[in-house]
Amino acid sequence: MVSLLGKACTYTADRRQMGRGGPYSEKEWAQNRIAAEPFMRERSARGYRLTVYNDLDKTAAAQALVGQFDFTSFHRLGDIGGVPFLQAMVILDHYPHLAATLTDYDGASVAILAELEIFSSDRPRSFSQLDLEKGDFSTLDGCDVLTMWAVDYALSDKALSDLFHYVVQTRATLLLAALGTSPVGIAIKNLKSLVYQVIGEARMGQRFHGWLRSDSYIDNLVARAGCRTERLVRIGGYSVHVIGAA
Repeated sequence: MVSLLGKACTYTADRRQMGRGGPYSEKEWAQNRIAAEPFMRERSARGYRLTVYNDLDKTAAAQALVGQFDFTSFHRLGDIGGVPFLQAMVILDHYPHLAATLTDYDGASVAILAELEIFSSDRPRSFSQLDLEKGDFSTLDGCDVLTMWAVDYALSDKALSDLFHYVVQTRATLLLAALGTSPVGIAIKNLKSLVYQVIGEARMGQRFHGWLRSDSYIDNLVARAGCRTERLVRIGGYSVHVIGAA
């Protein structure tokens, strides 16, 4: 019952990726962004602004977060899987004292953004490729506050647990912004998953892409890793879990 109501597979109807299965590879993310993200086609400040206009919901969510969470006492922001770093940009503009480490699984996009002047500051800014499934978070060392926006859906439970263990080790604060999903929504997606599995993903025009988890499922993983959810902040379509060491 916990699995049925707490976690469900998600699918994409992206026909360019049919039949391959599983969360996107690093190369696939880069290919999709070339098609969808202006900054990948026009590597300039203008191209980045056009990307911002395409995702105003993301900047609005980050704007809402800085109204409910105070970053003043922190020193370095680590943004996980955040290309094109729209939410990080909002946070850093509001809190210019923050240094930052900006990471993503898609190294090609990270490299392009590192060349732009968008994130230039007198505070240190570094860009890095990060594969959370490998369990090596050393690129985030020195970050006392971490943000991760809707990346959990592409991660296994083990990768999330490894990240929570890292939070315990470093005493950092993690703001995990998950896609808000109710137990009823999880159950419906599980029923759809059953149909796709019986009939076949390719025949249904779907590809397994990742997982959605309920708030309680995430908090259970958090607790089992030795962390605790200090606050739960609802922002737009996100459930932001403020996580620290227990």
